Amino acid sequence: MAHPPRFPDLDEVPTPGAYLRRRRQAAILTVDQVAARLCALPWAAVPPSQLQHARLTQRLTQAENGGWPFTAPQASLLRQIFRFDLDVYLALIDLAAAGPDYGLAVPRLCRNCGCSWHDACVGDDGPCAWSDTHPHHC
Repeated sequence: MAHPPRFPDLDEVPTPGAYLRRRRQAAILTVDQVAARLCALPWAAVPPSQLQHARLTQRLTQAENGGWPFTAPQASLLRQIFRFDLDVYLALIDLAAAGPDYGLAVPRLCRNCGCSWHDACVGDDGPCAWSDTHPHHC
């Protein structure tokens, strides 16, 4: 599997939604595909309807565009569909709520794909590593 496509750089401190969007894009998935896969998870109590699929698509889109972030259990379900670092996501929620002057640590993320130390991209030659020439890229 090749590394994800090149995107415009993420902000130094991305919003939780921007981080999720970048990790979803790095997995080469659309919001609609993520919603469909969530609907198909084996522990769904009832078969999903088109309305449930539409609601999931809307909720994912809203969260990625600055709406309410997902709770830790909800984000854990998303991790069943595409890879991202749950600790980073929760830290970005805290940073967004506290504001830039609060002094919370900013997680180290690749500004291109959004991968982190604990959630590396996996390409043909194995997991990525931090760039020697650009400290904010893998």
